[in-house]
Amino acid sequence: MMEAFNVDVSNLIHAKLGKWNENVMLNLNEEISLHIPPEHQNKLSHYIDSDIIFGIRPEFVSIADNDEMFNVIDAQLVACHDKNGSQYQEFSIGNNKVICRSEKPINEHSIGQLFKLNFDTYFGHIYDRETEENLTI
Repeated sequence: MMEAFNVDVSNLIHAKLGKWNENVMLNLNEEISLHIPPEHQNKLSHYIDSDIIFGIRPEFVSIADNDEMFNVIDAQLVACHDKNGSQYQEFSIGNNKVICRSEKPINEHSIGQLFKLNFDTYFGHIYDRETEENLTI
């Protein structure tokens, strides 16, 4: 277990904004992208190819159902935590660590396995990496 495990803060993921067709996308690396909601597209169009930080709380990251495909990416389970009666899992996605609050029972026996995570990016925030300004407000 991590010594400084804290579920009360957002996941902060280093990423880059990119474009696919006419959509602004959140690129976690060259192979992994997440769709940004239409409500945020115009606000972010001037930041294409910019290094950003994507902030999202653990309750908006979940283990995907088998048939889910939208904003779903593969992640490796690295730790499990119980806090305040809820179960949290820590995953590795490239160089980023992501905490999710899962409704599905997963324990330490699954550490090292790949899971599919769903990101509800509507509830995420995008920050300029240099100025820390929230670009989605």
